[in-house]
Amino acid sequence: MELNNLIKKFKKLESFTSFFNSLSIQTPYKITGLNSGAKALWFSSLLEENFDTIFIVAASKEEEDMFVSFFDYLGFKDFDIYPTLEISPYEHIITDINLLDKQYQVIDKLLKKQIKCVITKTRGINQKLLAINELSKNVLTLRPTMEISPMNLTEELIRLGYKPCSVLEKRGEFSRKGGIINIFPMGFPHPIKLEWFDDELEFIRVYDLETKKTKEEIELITLYPASKIVIPRDMPSNIHEQIMQPLMSQIVNIYSKGLTKNAEGLRKSTETSLNRLKNFEYDDATYSFFNYLYNDGYSLLDYLPKNSMVIWTEFTAQNSTLKKFEENLENSLKDKFEKGLLLETPGKLYIPLNDILKKARNFPQLRCSALNDMPNVNQQFSGTMLPVFTNKFDELVNTLKKWSKEEKKKILIISAQPQRALTLLRERDCEAVYGEEPDFNSSTGGVWVLKGEISKGFIY
Repeated sequence: MELNNLIKKFKKLESFTSFFNSLSIQTPYKITGLNSGAKALWFSSLLEENFDTIFIVAASKEEEDMFVSFFDYLGFKDFDIYPTLEISPYEHIITDINLLDKQYQVIDKLLKKQIKCVITKTRGINQKLLAINELSKNVLTLRPTMEISPMNLTEELIRLGYKPCSVLEKRGEFSRKGGIINIFPMGFPHPIKLEWFDDELEFIRVYDLETKKTKEEIELITLYPASKIVIPRDMPSNIHEQIMQPLMSQIVNIYSKGLTKNAEGLRKSTETSLNRLKNFEYDDATYSFFNYLYNDGYSLLDYLPKNSMVIWTEFTAQNSTLKKFEENLENSLKDKFEKGLLLETPGKLYIPLNDILKKARNFPQLRCSALNDMPNVNQQFSGTMLPVFTNKFDELVNTLKKWSKEEKKKILIISAQPQRALTLLRERDCEAVYGEEPDFNSSTGGVWVLKGEISKGFIY
């Protein structure tokens, strides 16, 4: 018996069928007492169900990694990781271009309904993104025979945050020589070479940075922005007044506190960033103008297809994490605004927890917790932790014998080398079976060896 077969049998258990049949948009389904190993089993059992996307919000990097290894072993490849920005959105730090590229790859798959499962950590859902309609205005779709001059494309690439260079080396850059443009695009794994005949785009080919040679031709490519915010073509004409008026009020308050140097520094840095903004030039402060440039912002939840499911791996703890993030950030911002260390902007540069919960209600939800810390729980498990048997194989065998014979438990030993595990158990007089499926409805105990990999055991 292999791990895949265990999942098939698990899906027939009453606990799972009751859960699945109770899923609805109206009421989140709540389960407590599941450790990480048990969660991986539950979530894997949903992968073949009729959802466009299963969206897993992991409480930690450790959980995220465990789900990835579990899915990998099952041979399930139709999933991806949406990487998170752990820093404050108010920090003037340019986002890592490779992280941003990975985010756009996941967003592209969601918009095209080409991904079955997306995993992100808690902070991945409160990042403020462009609304879908705004992003669609700032995505370039190129195909051979289309009419667009090299000059016009160059201007558009600069507006989208791509950096011109003489020799293409990094993602988010482009180089131009006459009627040829090389780009290392966002949301696409390889650099590309574009070639023109007059103003007609003639060829799009994959381009090898090392050999400087082209490879296969491409019939269509989508270029995402090289920035997490895009300066819109139709930027408000009064953008200068919108920003400078509240800035001057803030500066007056800073002067009144005797912080002259801070006031002058904030004025100069804001004016510099504003001038760059008007010239469609990006810097580390561009994102701080989000709410001046756009009326609305989306969470990653807004990018999910309608027929999706949202899973919280540690709902109570994740809510607490987001609440503390907001409280600590707002307290810090108040101090920085008063001291002139940051420009005070309208609205927030993140998605508040209440808005996140509201958006999540558009989908069926599974809210999990290892602890019994949620009200109105649908299923509650013991959450018993397994003892640790590292380098204690004889102690493990004695425990297995006790569990299977005295306590009538069914123990599944999951190993990448099942024959080896079976031999070691039998050498120590521990009756074990390989190649047969356990009868979960019987009252007898036993030890079964399965082929598979799982990083954490659990009691179910």
